[in-house]
Amino acid sequence: MLTWLSANGGTLLVALSLLAAVAAVIRSLLRDRRRGKRRCGGDCGSCPGCGDR
Repeated sequence: MLTWLSANGGTLLVALSLLAAVAAVIRSLLRDRRRGKRRCGGDCGSCPGCGDR
């Protein structure tokens, strides 16, 4: 087991780092959604990010 860990340590470190980054992004999106920051109602005319207004 120790041999396998030492042979794959770099791969495991990168995989865990990517997993942590994805989890942080998902957590941030969920928090923003609960606070009402990122919500699409389907009405692009009333969208604050719409450039047509």
